[in-house]
Parts: sequence; C-alpha cells; structure tokens
Amino acid sequence: MRRFIGNLIRASDRMLPSWLHNDIAFLIAGSALTIVIGGQFNLFERFAAFSAKHERWNIDEFALVFISLSIQALIIAALRNRQMQREHARRVVAENTMSDLALADSLTELPNRRAFHRVLQNLTEAGNGSCALFMIDLDRFKPVNDLHGHGVGDTVLRELSARLRNVSQGAAIFARLGGDEFAVLYSGAQTLELRTAIATRILAEMEKPVRIGAIVCTVGASIGIATCAPDSALSGDELMRRADLALYRAKGSGRGTFCHFRHEMSDQLAARKRLELDLQRALTNGEIRAHYQPLVRLSDGRVEGFEVLARWLHPDLGMIMPDAFIPIAEDTGLIQQMTMALIHEACSDPMHQAGQHYLAINISASLLNRDLCAHVVKIIQAVGFPAERLELEITESALINDIEAAGLVLAQLRRAGFSLALDDFGTGYSSLTHLRKLPINKIKIDQSFIATMTHNPTSRKIVEALVSLAASMDVEVTAEGVESSDMAFQLRDIGCLTAQGYYFGRPSMPSSVNAFSPLAHDQLERLKAMIARSDGEQPRAQAANVSGPATMGLARAPRA
Repeated sequence: MRRFIGNLIRASDRMLPSWLHNDIAFLIAGSALTIVIGGQFNLFERFAAFSAKHERWNIDEFALVFISLSIQALIIAALRNRQMQREHARRVVAENTMSDLALADSLTELPNRRAFHRVLQNLTEAGNGSCALFMIDLDRFKPVNDLHGHGVGDTVLRELSARLRNVSQGAAIFARLGGDEFAVLYSGAQTLELRTAIATRILAEMEKPVRIGAIVCTVGASIGIATCAPDSALSGDELMRRADLALYRAKGSGRGTFCHFRHEMSDQLAARKRLELDLQRALTNGEIRAHYQPLVRLSDGRVEGFEVLARWLHPDLGMIMPDAFIPIAEDTGLIQQMTMALIHEACSDPMHQAGQHYLAINISASLLNRDLCAHVVKIIQAVGFPAERLELEITESALINDIEAAGLVLAQLRRAGFSLALDDFGTGYSSLTHLRKLPINKIKIDQSFIATMTHNPTSRKIVEALVSLAASMDVEVTAEGVESSDMAFQLRDIGCLTAQGYYFGRPSMPSSVNAFSPLAHDQLERLKAMIARSDGEQPRAQAANVSGPATMGLARAPRA
C-alpha cells in the first residue's frame, strides 16, 4: 500500500504542472487513499449498512453533498489551472518584451548601448575579421532643445535616426548610445577610402535640415573612426575608447567633420581631461578673469567702450587663451557659468560703474535660449548696471542652426534694453539675411577683411560696401583687428564709426581707466594728434580737450 501511494504521487508529479499540486494534487491523492483504505477494510459496505440502520440521520444526503462539493472543487481547480496557464503565457510575453526593451532605445527604436556593446564584444572576441567603428555625435542639438523644447528635440532625433538607418545599410549594427550620440559598426570596411566614403555619406545626411511644421532645424554631426584588425587583441571597450578619442579631435577641428584614430591622441585626450577638471576648479576659485580691450571712436580717438574677454591664469600652465578653454567650456556645459561670471565681474567693477562707456561681451551659441535674457537681467539688476550700456555680441555661426528661434531670443533681449552686435560679420553663409531678419543694431566686420584692406583693393571694396550697407540700414559698424594707423585712417575715411585691435590696446586688467595701458595711451594720443591734423585742428588743442580723466574718452556718443 505504501508503495502504491508513492507510485501515485510520482505519477501525479509527472502528469501535472508543479504549480497545480496545491490545488488538486492532494485532493486526488486523498481520494485515491480513501478508495484504497475503503476497499481494504470494507468501509463502503460498512457505511452502507450503517446508513441503512440510521436512515433518519440522512447520512446518504450528506454523502451526496460531499461528492458534489468534491466535483465543484475539481471544476474550480480546472478553471484555476486554465487561468494560471494564461497568466504564465502573459508572463512569458512580458518577459520577452522586457528583454526586447532592454536592448532597444524607446525613442528611436534603434538598438541601445547595451545591445551595441554585446554585438561589439562578440565581434572583437571572435577575432576572425576586421571591423570599423563610427562614433557619431550631433553638433548643434542642445540649442534645439533649449529653443524649441524637448518635444521638437525628440522629433529631430527620430528623423536623424531614420536617416542613419537608411544610410547605414550593410552595417553589423547601428545604435543610439544615449542623448545625441550614435554608433555604427561595420564588419569589414578595411580600406581608408571605404571608411571615408561611409563617414561622408553619414555627415551629408545629418547636415540636411529637419523640418517640423514651420520650424527648420539644421544640426549636423562629428564622427570619430577606429578600426580593429583580424586576430587583434583589441577589446570592444578599447575600440570604443579609440573612436571617442577620434571624435574629440573631430569636434575640436571645427565640427561637421570626421577623424580617424591615431595613437598620439591618447596623450592629447589626457591633457584635455586635465583641463576639463581644472576648468571647473578655476571657475570656483575665480581664476578666469575679465580682461578689457578698448573700442575706439575713429572720429576723435575717444574710447567708447570695452570688449570683455576671458583670460585664464592657470597656476601651473600660465596664461591660457580662450581658443583653448572656451570649446571645453561649451562641451562640458560650463560656458553659461563662465559667461555669467564675466558679466557679473565686468558690470560690478567700480571703473565701469562710474563711467559712461559701454561693455561688450560675446555670447556662445549654446546660450541662445529662452532663459538667457532672464539670467542677464538678474545680474545687471543685482549690481545696478544699466541695460543700455551692455552690448551682447552674437557670432553669425551661432545663427545658422535656427535663425527664426534665435530671432525670438534676440528680440527679447532688445526689449530688455540690451544692444545687440553681429560679430564676425561677412564670414557667415547669409549675412544679409541675418541683418534683415534680426533686431541687430551693430555689426563687427571680421578682422580677415580689415587685415588686408590696406594692400588689397578687393578687401577695401568689401569693407566699403559693408559700411555703406550698414549706414543705409541705420546700423553701427565696428572694425576688428586694427593694428596700424593706416588701417584706422582708411576705416575713418570710408565712414566706419568704431574700431578695436592691438593698435589701440591689448586686452588687460586695468585698476583704473588712466592706468589702462601706457602703450595704448600713447597710441591713442598719436591717433588723436593725427586726427586733429587731418581735420585742420591744432594737435595741442585736441590733446588738451581730452587730458586728465577724460583721456581714455569715457564719454560715449548716443547709440541706436
């Protein structure tokens, strides 16, 4: 009997799912045990005889109820079995879905970093073929989110992802690694020519404008390329690191380009990483200070204003120029903190508080968002500096991404009372369009035209045309990069209002206006004397007119 019960239990284990045992296994085993014991000891015959002797107890009816309940229990167990089967099926589907989601980017439906890394590791570990990795980073995507919101940004990402999918047919895998970073992995692509052709196609697709209703976004991309040779011991992580190094170089080369990995990039990246860490510390410790370069009125040689320029005195590396650390500040998101700190320093300086001159400061493209005006207004209100004496310079390249959205930001700044200058004018793709559509009240002619105008008739004609155009539109003109008196006088003759450059003074940190720069002071005095002679006035009288505290010409002519 014991053997029979054991066999019965083992049979039930084989026939029934394990999760049914709690519901019906014991019920069946109990029923079988009852039958065996009942037959062994004649329990059923005894029960029948007992019930016949005690009919008034209705024992038969109780037995019927027991049998009915047992049948109901079996039916309930069967229904529960079916329910649990369905639940099990749903769980399997859910697990498969979660597995798919874990390997896919929910926004673009491209494989994600996890899936990409898995394929990359499998390919490099196999070591039976070459591969080429393309790391892609969008160049001007942050302003899209800042100016239009994340909804538009998501739409742009989906569109660019679809383009990448179309152009990357034949790739082992293409994926979105996160944010605005993508990757394409090719099995093969052995030749430099083939890799170059692939990168060129990708860049061309990324550069095409994305139209979302009335909004047009032009983003672009930079690409870093690294390769893995057959039978190489190069890991997937190392391959990604190399592609990242090449990507850094591509972005540092002006963006919108691609770069192949070279071994010397490792040392260069280490130096850059050090600067990134030091830059945060420098901002905290106030190592990046405002320097000022005079903006001179050519009609009389007076200093009309100062451009605020950033200089970093590194405790170990010495003076670091902006072209070395400004791109790092933009890439790391520190540019806003740096710019606002410079504005606060310049506007709160007693020298500028007491004077009547204006201050000009360049605004990075990444700062052209809806919050810019509020940030600047908060600073000048806190220090008590008038908005009409602060000029914000915007480079033409900053407007290429989305001129309509940039126009909204600039209009907000003009309403707040700030002056707006279009920097590096003449070097952009659509200078006249910018001048026509944007609320600009000054242009700054790029120094590339000024540097050659004294000996190149074409450059002079270009400058004359720009000055004439600005005058017809009631827009002021400042010439950059003036390094000689000949340049200054030619600019004056063609009607240019103001100029700046090393001839008038290098950027410096004056403790007072009179101590600005002895060399610049002498150069300005000579310029004023020459202006006086050219106007038929006595130099001495002119010099007397600007002597003392007014030597640097803080009185500023009214500006539109």
